[in-house]
Amino acid sequence: MQPTELRNKLQGVISFPVTPFKKDLSLDLDGLRRNLRSLLKHPICAVVAPAGTGEIHSLSPAEHLAIVKTTVEEVKGRVPVLTGTGFNPPIAAELARQAAAAGVSGILAFPPYYPGQDDEGIVAYYRGIAETS
Repeated sequence: MQPTELRNKLQGVISFPVTPFKKDLSLDLDGLRRNLRSLLKHPICAVVAPAGTGEIHSLSPAEHLAIVKTTVEEVKGRVPVLTGTGFNPPIAAELARQAAAAGVSGILAFPPYYPGQDDEGIVAYYRGIAETS
């Protein structure tokens, strides 16, 4: 999806589903599918999974990818799927790259973990994410 097309679709409520876990703290992807089906009954314009409420900071890269793939599969193109990325330059770029390959429509790039970079450092951080995805 081209940036202009995505921007035009982001009119209304963007949903940030909670990522459910099983008692053993493994991902509950069936629970995520149920959450997504419930959300898609409402007039949302996009889904962001995972992000802050989706426990992005608690996930491994493999778990992040599993959530992205499950979300893209369950949404079936009805609305754009975005995904969160962040932490540090290599991890942010890897999460963005694997999510783009899995079919997300866009990336929600969180700021780097340690704030206080100069302007050039912040621009380089976001440029690295963009170029990778």
